Amino acid sequence: MRPFKIMTSMRIKIVLGFILLAPLLAFSQDLKDGEISARIFANYHTEIFGDEPTSAMEIRRAYFGYKKHLSENFYAEVKLDIGSPNDISDYDRFKRYAYFKNAYLAYKKDKLTLYFGLADAYTFKLQEKFWGYRYIYKSFMDKHSYGASADIGVLGKYDLSEHLSLDASILNGEGYSQLQSDNNYKFTLGATANFNRFTFRLYIDHYTTSVGESTFAAFAGYEIKNKFRFGSEFMYKINEKSYREFNRYGVSAYATYYLNEKIKLFTRYDHSYSVILEDDSSPWNLGNDGSAIISGVEYSPIKNIQFALNYQDWVPYAKNIDGEQFIYVNIQVVF
Repeated sequence: MRPFKIMTSMRIKIVLGFILLAPLLAFSQDLKDGEISARIFANYHTEIFGDEPTSAMEIRRAYFGYKKHLSENFYAEVKLDIGSPNDISDYDRFKRYAYFKNAYLAYKKDKLTLYFGLADAYTFKLQEKFWGYRYIYKSFMDKHSYGASADIGVLGKYDLSEHLSLDASILNGEGYSQLQSDNNYKFTLGATANFNRFTFRLYIDHYTTSVGESTFAAFAGYEIKNKFRFGSEFMYKINEKSYREFNRYGVSAYATYYLNEKIKLFTRYDHSYSVILEDDSSPWNLGNDGSAIISGVEYSPIKNIQFALNYQDWVPYAKNIDGEQFIYVNIQVVF
């Protein structure tokens, strides 16, 4: 009787196991019809020239996504961002949170593309791609909070011709890590032109707060494919955080030179500044004003892996704040 009970117990467990695993197996089979993606940012860095130099190894971010075509014209995507989106404080940088970076339904037909839900914003998407080293350092508008990389709303792009496209959106305005908690919305409009090796973009948005915030941005780029690229951008923000006349602006320029198909040299210069308010003697955001230099070399042994040795220098304009100089080894893995 005992062997019979043991066999019966094993059969029950096997059956229950299949019952529990069936949905997972079906889901994994369904996943094969879509696209699974992941991206990991890691680094080792050490401070130089400081009184008490610091060093650390970090995994700053990981993205996991799934995209599936639902029909000829409709597709959907979900992407998780695991990191510390706001880096509110040094302590917060050690925490890791999981956010929905994307969760949208898209419609694409001929020259029109529409997104409904939480999608990548058009604010600095082109500039980030042209800079090309997001795993090393954020693009200027992202780094200095001129806009969110993704937001909830309705976004659309229309290709007027092979060389000219328009984009517009109505957004929550608070980014992908915040829920809508007021009646304010952000309206955006942009135009992108491509002529031979040149790319130009103009962008403007307006956030309907009590005072009204607006951002203007212009970009120009030049690229010889697989040999050289150069980009520069200018941006101006009006009424920061709904404070009247709290304006600021920035300039960023960057270049990449291809030594060969696996090795690239890159450099970048940023300048961030805020205006001086009436009756004040210094810029209103002086504590965050400054300039940055990022320079280094990237090695890509295969398409999906990049290593970069680089120098990062932040020079604050406030005399009572020390500068920051670091040597970084950054790694990006995409699969």
